[in-house]
Amino acid sequence: PPAGKAGAAEAEKELALPRQLYEASRVGDVAGILQLITLGVDLDAALPDQGGRTAVHVACARGQLVCLELLLANGASMYALDAGDCAPLDYAMGNRVGTLAPGDGGDGSGEGSEDCMALLVSKLEDGGEKKQGEV
Repeated sequence: PPAGKAGAAEAEKELALPRQLYEASRVGDVAGILQLITLGVDLDAALPDQGGRTAVHVACARGQLVCLELLLANGASMYALDAGDCAPLDYAMGNRVGTLAPGDGGDGSGEGSEDCMALLVSKLEDGGEKKQGEV
């Protein structure tokens, strides 16, 4: 295949597990997340076709508290910014109008999650550990 197609195919292959993680976090599939963690998925992979959001962003938007706890406990960042410079806390607060599909917390429905917001705020109050290289 031409070099451009090969590069695109390789990039898509690299995002296969992160896409599964994103979807598992969106729907609350804890077993799926655990399996992907054992496979070594990048917990902070940002999906370009999802506005640069990570699994933590979508877990917060959908109110998937158990998924959020699992992701954070395994090293996912609560400081990741999407393409619009919004952090997971913004999604938990329901402040991302028009950035997610209807029902994903960004359609102006006021979705988000008080539980996810409380978890993130408590981690911030505890000094929320940042990974090397995070601002």
